[in-house]
Order: sequence, then C-alpha cells, then structure tokens
Amino acid sequence: MKIKTIHVVPYIGDASNGPAYSVPNLCRCLVCSGTDVTLHTLEPVPENLEGFETIGHIHQKFPHPALGRSSQMHKAIEQACTQSDIIHNHSLWMLPNIYPEYARRGTSCKLVVSPRGTLSEWALRRSRSKKLFSWMIGQRKALLNADMLHATSIKEYKEIRRFGLKQPVAIIPNGIDIPQKPNNPQKNSPRQLLFLGRIHPVKGLENLINAWNTLEGNFRDWELVIAGPGKFSYVDKIQRLIMKLHLKRVIFKGELNSIEKQKAFLEAELFVLPSYTENFGMVVAEALSSGLPVITTKETPWQGIDKRKCGLCVDIGVTPLVEALRQIMPKPSDELMEMGDNGRKWMKEDYSWDEIGHKMKSAYSWFLGQEKKPHWVLSD
Repeated sequence: MKIKTIHVVPYIGDASNGPAYSVPNLCRCLVCSGTDVTLHTLEPVPENLEGFETIGHIHQKFPHPALGRSSQMHKAIEQACTQSDIIHNHSLWMLPNIYPEYARRGTSCKLVVSPRGTLSEWALRRSRSKKLFSWMIGQRKALLNADMLHATSIKEYKEIRRFGLKQPVAIIPNGIDIPQKPNNPQKNSPRQLLFLGRIHPVKGLENLINAWNTLEGNFRDWELVIAGPGKFSYVDKIQRLIMKLHLKRVIFKGELNSIEKQKAFLEAELFVLPSYTENFGMVVAEALSSGLPVITTKETPWQGIDKRKCGLCVDIGVTPLVEALRQIMPKPSDELMEMGDNGRKWMKEDYSWDEIGHKMKSAYSWFLGQEKKPHWVLSD
C-alpha cells in the first residue's frame, strides 16, 4: 500500500536557504519511489515546483514575523493527519515546526523530524531568547514525541544524541543533481578561488578574507570571488573589511541565479567554504558535482574529501586556511581538475536523488512495520 506523507517546512521561497533546495527535491524523489507526498509551507511558494502537491499558507506577522504563525497551516495539516501515515517536519524553532506534533495527536499518523542543522552548538547559541520561547510553547514536546529523527550526516546524528534525544535516527544525506560537464571547460584567467553561499557569520568569511590578505601578494595569478545573498549590514561589514585591508583581487558578485551559479562553478578552479558549522553543506556537494576541488572545515560533515582526494578538510581559523590554500593553489590546473573529477565521481556514487528517495522510503516503511530495519537507521 502506498505510504501517504505530509511534509512541513517554514519557507522554500529563499533559494539561498538549504531546505529550499533539499526539501522539494526530497519530496520529488519520494514521489518517484512510490510515496504519496503533499508539502505545506508558508507563502510565497515558488512557481517551478512540479511532481507533488504544494500548499502555501498565509503567514500571520503578529505578534512577530519570525515565529511564522499561520492558523491556516495548523488547521490544514491537522485535517491532513487524519488521512496520512506520516507527517515529516523540516527544521526547528518556528511555529510551523511545532504544529505537526499537535496536528497528529489523536491520529495514527507518525511524526518524523529533520532538524537540518538547528541543533548544532553554533546554531543553539544564536537567537537564544527566540529558541527558549519556542521550546516553552511546544518545540520541546515536538522533539521528545517524534517517532523518528532524520540526520543528513554522522555529525548531525551526534548533535541529536548530544541534545538528549533517544529516538531512532535515519542517517540519510541530501541528494545532489549532477550537472553535465563540458568537454572543454573554459577556466578564467586569473585563476579563481570561489566562495559561494550565504554572506553570514556562520560561513567564516572573515577568516577567508584575512587568509586572502596573507596570500594575495604571493599568488598573483589568482583572484577571490565571493558570491551569495546576505543581510545588508553583514555584507557591508565584509566589504568594509576588504577595503580596510586594501585587497585588490577580490570580486564581490552578490546573489546568483541557477544559471549564473553553475557558470561560477565552471569558471572557478577551487572552492572554499570555511564554515563554523554545517549540518550538510549543500554547496560543497554542488561544487564537487561540478568538478571543483574543495577546501572546507572539520566542523562540516565533509571529512571524506581528504580520503577521496578531492580537497582538504581543515581546522577553523585563519592559519589552517592559509596553510591549506598554500598547499593547493600552486598545483597546475590539470591536477586540480583531476581532484575535481574524484569529487564528481563520489557524488554520483553516493548522493543521487534516486538513492536518497529509496533510503527515506525504506526508513518510513520500517517504522510503519512494513519492512526490516535498514542499516542507515540507528537506534542506539
């Protein structure tokens, strides 16, 4: 019998937000695996979503927009739970992440929760008053009463256990679309070191700029490209730091659309994401799938890039970043392309959306009593 699921996420309109990519794609691949899917989110809803039903709900801004209040959403998923097997919540700390636990009460509908990075130590230190309020009005019960949790990496699994949650955890990464690789990719001159992502303190951009300040004079055939959206106040802070250090070869591109983003990956020779924390780090997977070697930190779940010989995973800070860049930037372009090919092969093997859909459906089927427990679900 087809499993009927409801998925709930506060927002999918912000393309720079990881769940805006991963949640709709998870829904799409679950449909392909034979699962019935309806996605509930706050308005606005992107027009390009296909393959499953998406319902947008009115966002009530009172008493504060950050709460994501929507009585319309609450009523809709409450009704949907009476006819569904699973309600799957994505992210934490907003009312749409609390509604599912209330909505499924009195029904046979099971609750799955994907924290999506919100239980990391770094995330928990941010906006603590908001999180405390959310905890008191229902987030505590929503977590403690979940039937299963979903982690996108071993790192996030450990964060879930450190938080004290005992339920079974399905460890299933996000999937990635593998773009077509040109036969003769045209790299830029000067050679490009690319940062692409949210311009946000968690991404470690200040460390990167200070590292570039050390290196810029020694690598005159390279330039640093920074691309991505961000709040004006923090973007301005980063740009003022660049001016203060009198950096000459830093290009600030702002937010890119999907075509511009892929063009940036193809033109660059090396990708860097010096984040303080990532539950998954979708942009790393995108860079690897595009054939770029990657430098990132040990606080992301990408330690495998060393083993796969497609980049380096380093400690947080300016000095480790300088050392890693000094190790990789002198390499010739063909050697970097070989590293990039290693990463692209890895993405094809382990991160296809078909595989992700199969794993999530099997996890659902297990705790509904329809299948044996898959090895990617941990109960300890």
